[in-house]
Amino acid sequence: MKIDSKKIKVSQSLYKRIIKFLDKKECGYPIYQNYYKGLETIPSGVQAMGHWFEYKCTGQADRNGNIPEAKILKSGKLAVGYERMLEQVENFKKIIDFYEFDITDTGYVFDNPYYGGIADIIANKDGKKCIIDIKSSGLIDNKWSEFGWHLEKFDTPDSDSAFNILIQAIHYKYLAKLEWDIDDCPFYFMVFSTTNEVDCIIYEIEIDEQRMLQHEVDLQKMYVYLNKQFINLEKKDLVIPNHKYCVKCPYKEDCEFKHDVPKINKIYV
Repeated sequence: MKIDSKKIKVSQSLYKRIIKFLDKKECGYPIYQNYYKGLETIPSGVQAMGHWFEYKCTGQADRNGNIPEAKILKSGKLAVGYERMLEQVENFKKIIDFYEFDITDTGYVFDNPYYGGIADIIANKDGKKCIIDIKSSGLIDNKWSEFGWHLEKFDTPDSDSAFNILIQAIHYKYLAKLEWDIDDCPFYFMVFSTTNEVDCIIYEIEIDEQRMLQHEVDLQKMYVYLNKQFINLEKKDLVIPNHKYCVKCPYKEDCEFKHDVPKINKIYV
């Protein structure tokens, strides 16, 4: 399955997916299709609403250049979730004004030959260039889920659940250091609830020097792995079949290894 046409850059999202693949927690075939063949996965309803929300905040089209569209009811009104997120757009604007963020760029693509990243917003605050990433979530108060955003979750930043989120801040701060020669560029997550029109939370992420150095080493290893090893894996070595994920996989019809039913688990007593 080797492709020689281009080298694959290491983005924070790809980094996280490869780590899961190596831990046998995610199938490698969709990763290969997305990043090596350039096939896009159609977003779910919640994801589509999140893309629309980010568009309303930044004015940026999606990565294919398409303008996200809201879900409209037969009555001509916005669907309830989209109405709610329209209120959250106003909350976003209030936050930007209150904290005096001066937005200079949206959809900023970092210019690096090895490591990729697209920042939602680049802004100036207190005389410093900073990065803002916008999130929408139905788990803003959840500290147990992998995708939860509760403050207590980050009391243990090295846990898998917390690190799965924080790796984006680490990665973008590293890209900022390479691109702008800024040590520890300020980075903010702004998270807006999808379950009500009020709840939102802001995190400013600070990274110590040792963690940044470790990320640099990890990225170098990941770049080599992606472009020397992963790219040469046979399909049978890429696939990690799991009924829970196979039934939702957009590439299942092309996969002879898919599991259409759950496997039998043996329990010994």
